[in-house]
Amino acid sequence: MEDEALIAVKELFSSYKENYNLLIDINEISFSTDYKSQFAKVYLLACASYFEQKLTSVVLESLSTKDCVLTHSFISKKALARQYHTLFDWKRDNANSFFGLFGDHFRDYVKKEIRNNEDLAISIKNFLELGQLRNKLAHDNYAMFVLSLTAEDINEKFNSAQLFISKIPPLMNQYREEIKSNN
Repeated sequence: MEDEALIAVKELFSSYKENYNLLIDINEISFSTDYKSQFAKVYLLACASYFEQKLTSVVLESLSTKDCVLTHSFISKKALARQYHTLFDWKRDNANSFFGLFGDHFRDYVKKEIRNNEDLAISIKNFLELGQLRNKLAHDNYAMFVLSLTAEDINEKFNSAQLFISKIPPLMNQYREEIKSNN
């Protein structure tokens, strides 16, 4: 089942397509071109914002913080609040720095899993590309920033990057099971 935030992002893209097609239909070519360019920036921010909220939530859930309000509060307020962009090395095309935050053994375990799953590797690259572009857009003068991706490109990468987010809990659970069986 899709969460409300994901539905909102998808509806944003759907509305864009309708509006863009309407502008083309009424022969507003210049306006439609400008709209398409500006929407890509807005949509990039919406996608990146969604991932920030979703990944933070997934990490909290995966660390079983719901069982202890103290752990949940500490991790939420000190480890994750306003720290999302430090969880990744946005200039790389892998998430090793993120996985390494859970320990070197976990990072190595996940690297092996990624080598065996090309879709996951591509998903991670797309996730990181969107995050890197979001950072550039937000910090390198929004008005002058030239975004080379279209809204359609961003949507494709956004859909691909969903796999990365969805695989974090199973990877953590599989790793926990492997550790248990080795002890």
